[in-house]
Amino acid sequence: EAIDIAGPLDVAQFLAAQRCVIEQAQALRARPFESVDGPRQRIHAAFDGELPFFDYSGRADPAGDADAWMQADFRAPCDLAHDVPVTLALFRLAPDRHVWYHRVHHYVLDGYAGGMIARRLAQLYTARIRGEAEPPSPFLPLAQAIDEEAQYRASPRFARDREFWIAHCADAPEPASLAQRRAANVGGLLRSTARLAAADARALH
Repeated sequence: EAIDIAGPLDVAQFLAAQRCVIEQAQALRARPFESVDGPRQRIHAAFDGELPFFDYSGRADPAGDADAWMQADFRAPCDLAHDVPVTLALFRLAPDRHVWYHRVHHYVLDGYAGGMIARRLAQLYTARIRGEAEPPSPFLPLAQAIDEEAQYRASPRFARDREFWIAHCADAPEPASLAQRRAANVGGLLRSTARLAAADARALH
């Protein structure tokens, strides 16, 4: 995801808030590894990836250059055994325009959690700029989530829930999909912009 930030930005405070998010969200520091008992996960004490800031404001095509960098990163394969599955980068396109890019392997986060990361970064940056205390972190230790999941699976509620959903979905049809196979993203972002008449916009709404 690339988020366009319009208006002035305190880069030092933004990068500090970004590091704070990484410290609070253990998932961003999670790495898988193989053990004699099968796959396991380790939470690194510190983030071992790069957090680059690029000032492209003096270039002829800052937005194009930033997009090219992001597309190259997005398309690059990620080997979870060796590569850091998280990329966070900030681009300055002009004094009053920045782009924050974050690419995270699905092993680490899903789309919903990615939104939580972006919201938390905005919260922390805003608190720093205003000189306010930061709001409580929404992220719990992963060990607590694992313990809660284990307690739920050992509870009578889990058995009841499982029986309900098996019965509820017993007659469900096969899922419909237009996708027949996984396709590589070779085209990049395709965008088409058009303006609707007010009546058409109201009808669409």
